[in-house]
Amino acid sequence: MKITIPVCICLQVFIFGIGLGQRQITTLSGQKIILFQNGTWIKTDTMPMVRDSFGMLVTDRNPMQEVRPEGMPLNEKTREGIEILKKAAEKKEIETCILMDLLDKELAVKEVQLSQARQMKNKESETIVKADIADLRNKQKTAEKIYKLDAQLVVKANELKNLKNSDLNNQLLSLGEALNIEVSSFLTDLKSNSDEQPITSGNVVKKTAPVIDKCSFAKIEKAGKLRIIETKAEPLFVFTPENLKAYFREKDLMMVNASVLAKGKDHYLHLTIKIISKDAAKNYGHIMKESMLRVQFISGTNINLNASEDTYGYIEQYTGYMVYNAFYRIKNEDLGIISKMPIDFVGIMWSSGFEKYDIFNVDVVMNHLSCIKSAKK
Repeated sequence: MKITIPVCICLQVFIFGIGLGQRQITTLSGQKIILFQNGTWIKTDTMPMVRDSFGMLVTDRNPMQEVRPEGMPLNEKTREGIEILKKAAEKKEIETCILMDLLDKELAVKEVQLSQARQMKNKESETIVKADIADLRNKQKTAEKIYKLDAQLVVKANELKNLKNSDLNNQLLSLGEALNIEVSSFLTDLKSNSDEQPITSGNVVKKTAPVIDKCSFAKIEKAGKLRIIETKAEPLFVFTPENLKAYFREKDLMMVNASVLAKGKDHYLHLTIKIISKDAAKNYGHIMKESMLRVQFISGTNINLNASEDTYGYIEQYTGYMVYNAFYRIKNEDLGIISKMPIDFVGIMWSSGFEKYDIFNVDVVMNHLSCIKSAKK
C-alpha cells in the first residue's frame, strides 16, 4: 500500500481560538507544533505519539528490540549527548515538514493559475504553468523522501535510552554522523568483553555478537574455509492493511526486521517477518523458492531479488506470532546499488499473491552491507 504524503504526512487542523493563519501540525514522529503564517513555529507538545494522522506506527518500540538492562545507568555526559541529538533531530524533521508545507502552498497557487490559463485558453501560459507544477511535484517527492529519513532520526533518538551500552554507542555515532554532530565525548564506557575467547565446535569457530566501528553482528563464524558473517537485525517496516487498522490500534499486523548474511562471496537479505494472526498461514501462505522480492529505491530504480529456499511460517512459542525467516540472494551485479541507495518500498511475492510495503527505516540494508564490507577487511 503506497501512502501519499500531503503536506509532510501531517495532521493540519485550524485550531479554534489560536488565531487566523495559525495551524497545529503533528509530524510523522509525533511532534506537535503551531505553525504561524510567517513561517515561524513553536512546539506545543514534546510527548511523542504512537501513530501519526494516517495511523502509521511511528515511535512504538519494536518488540524484538532489546531494552536497557537494569544496573547499567546512563552517565551524565551520555544523557547530555542524547538530549542534544534528540533536539537536533526534532528540529531537522520540523524544518523539512515546513518545507513540504511551503511546497504544497506553491503547488496550490500554480493549480489555480493553470485553471485560469485553461479558462482563458492561453496555451503559452498553460505550458509554462504545467512545467512549474511538474518541477514542484518533483521537489515534493524529494522532500518527502528526506522527511521520512528525518522522522526516522527522531525515532532513533527517542530510542537511545532503551539500548544496551554497545548498541547505544553505535547509534550515537550513527546519529552524530547523520546530524553532523561530534559525539565522541558522549559515548558510554563499555565493560571489557572484547577479549572473550572464541567458541570452537568441530571445525566451526564462533565469536559472540562483536561490534566493529558502528556495526553490530549476530555472528561471525568459520566453517572450514567458508567465512559466515551476519549483521544484527534491525526494524525495516511495519504493515497493517487499511481495512484492519481498526482492530490493530496498539500494534501492527506485520513487523519485519532485516539483516544481511554473507557466506563467502555470496550475500543474502534476511527478512524476519512476524505476523500477529492465527490465520497468517492461510491468508499469506508461504514464500516459494525463487519467488520475487521487488526492491524499489528512492531514486526510482528497482531490482528483483529471489528467495533462496522455500520458507514456511512457524508459531513463536512465547508470543504466538507466525514467524517467517526468508533469505533473498543479492546478485553481485546488484550489490552496488543496494549498498548505496535508500529503499522506498518492497514487494513480497507470497504463495497467496503479491503485496507491497512502504519502508520506514530506509537505510537499514544499505548500512548493513557497509558493515559486512567492514567486517571482511
